[in-house]
Amino acid sequence: MLIAPAERIDAVINFAGFRGRSVILKTLSADLPEANVTAPLVRFDVASTAVVDDSAVPAVLRTFDPYPAVTRERRFVFGDDNHWSINERQFNPNVPIATPVVGTSEIWTLQNDSGGWVHPIHIHDVPFRVVQHSGTPAAFERGEKDVIQLGPDQSARVQLWFRDLTGPYVFHCHNAEHEDMRMMARIDILPR
Repeated sequence: MLIAPAERIDAVINFAGFRGRSVILKTLSADLPEANVTAPLVRFDVASTAVVDDSAVPAVLRTFDPYPAVTRERRFVFGDDNHWSINERQFNPNVPIATPVVGTSEIWTLQNDSGGWVHPIHIHDVPFRVVQHSGTPAAFERGEKDVIQLGPDQSARVQLWFRDLTGPYVFHCHNAEHEDMRMMARIDILPR
């Protein structure tokens, strides 16, 4: 699974074939210039004794409330036009780029237009569902998320539901260098 920095996924791992051994979960080099790192993350020491395991993965892992009908669509382009930007603007903490209304749902198209870079986009406070991500969403993209990885020239359509909280929030590229160089935008969620 290709997972972006700070992205979370639910996974079930079956260790049945590894009795008495250690299994190391690690990062692997990817075909992405800035992700060319292999490193161990965690070691699982699997018991050598047999254990009766009558567990089963349920047919439905988690249910979600249906999102309301979409009230608006927006497009955000992540670029490197001589600076890291969203819609050709660098972060200004005083000016929102969008003002959705609490209780509404929107579709956002997130477009990576910055050459060979990868942008893991993190949207604060508002979980979303992936509608389209360079085709059909992957299995690990079917639940609610708050980070989506945009590879070079990729786009994603995500549906957000501004459930209950109002106020200013941000979304940004989760690459620390890009975030630090102001590839971030403020949204103000307005009351009804």
